[in-house]
Amino acid sequence: MATIMSHAGPDEKRAREFPGWMVVEALDRGDTPRLFGAVGLPCAPAVRQDTVSDTGHRETTMPPGFRLLAVSCLFGGTAVAAEYGDVVRQTPQLLAYYRCEAVGDVVGDESGRNHPATWAGPKGESVEGVTSALGRALRLVGGAHLRVPALGQYDAVTVEMWLRLRKPPAEGIAGLYAADRWQPGGFHYNLFAPGQIELAVNGIGRFPRTDPEAVPLDRWTHLVTTYDRESGEHRLYRDGRLLLDEIAAPALPLKLIEASIGAWINDKPTRPLEADVDEIAIYAAALTPGQIRQHYQLARGISATPVDFAATIRPLLAERCLGCHGPEKQESELRLDVRDSALRGGESGEPAIAPFAADQSHLLQLVTSSDRESRMPPEGEPLTPPQIALLRDWIDQGAVWPNEFAGHLVEEPVTTSHWSFQPIGRPT
Repeated sequence: MATIMSHAGPDEKRAREFPGWMVVEALDRGDTPRLFGAVGLPCAPAVRQDTVSDTGHRETTMPPGFRLLAVSCLFGGTAVAAEYGDVVRQTPQLLAYYRCEAVGDVVGDESGRNHPATWAGPKGESVEGVTSALGRALRLVGGAHLRVPALGQYDAVTVEMWLRLRKPPAEGIAGLYAADRWQPGGFHYNLFAPGQIELAVNGIGRFPRTDPEAVPLDRWTHLVTTYDRESGEHRLYRDGRLLLDEIAAPALPLKLIEASIGAWINDKPTRPLEADVDEIAIYAAALTPGQIRQHYQLARGISATPVDFAATIRPLLAERCLGCHGPEKQESELRLDVRDSALRGGESGEPAIAPFAADQSHLLQLVTSSDRESRMPPEGEPLTPPQIALLRDWIDQGAVWPNEFAGHLVEEPVTTSHWSFQPIGRPT
């Protein structure tokens, strides 16, 4: 592993003076922390952390036997953010953290509190995780589910996980995280077909639900639910954004008794879940929206540095896109110099820019297409990987497009003499 040194010293000074060097603390994989010392390592391709693929995805590579925790590698002054798991482990209220890296008799707890989960029914399968940087995930299939031990009673709780739903619930409902049986203060985090989420605290009269298709099939989704007894707020976040916000009444303390991930135990297992799960964390606190957004961005490799629309995105669109999708010409009815039009999209019916969801944005799909017939721009060189990464980061950060650059569409005046287009007047 490698993490930046927290103290200032001559090697950190060297890293600042010579871009392309970094200060690291090296740890063997699986070992207890052992400080090798502050060292300057040249950022050769084999150890460079922040690389960009042809489709604009940021990727992490390190030498065999090492895993990146946090590196500040100064490529022209740009610092790389800390690794997802490191941020989770540093949260003081963390109760349990299941990274889901391997299928064994138990799933280890990396919170430091020794709350391992165990398999019930058949064991799950090991599959590719959310990203290569996050490692492996667990597939719950054939009734396989994880048993989580009792964690205590708390006035505030957060349950966080990454989920890739493989099939709608066979029984119409499945347990994402479900306390055993029915006990006052027990917490249930349920999934209804086709992809609707229900938040339930036993003893509270109202169980809020999302829209029917909140969780899509076959796509990794970041799900976080928070509960705060003091404020009464019960919230659900999807992919870093608030999806559901309800007031629980009466507000009760949550009892984190024995529970299951992927089923509900009521004398016998029921409500099985067929899905892949990864990076499951439980906290004795309601994480803030900023913390939740940070976790999502780190896992997805989204830059933490805000992208300046005026300085970077606007000139890029003007140079490479507006010749065909600007004020003079709008091929496929798509116009990218006006914010409302760009968000709406063209004749495809898909939003050209979907804030916080680059992979669902038609514009990004077009500029990364390998099909020369559909790729944008159609003439000249394609966008470079750094340009695509910039566009991807801007969209994933919310596609902030300031009002002063929003533009507007000019309505064409009505020139027809047809009666239906004439103003209403008093009959003579």
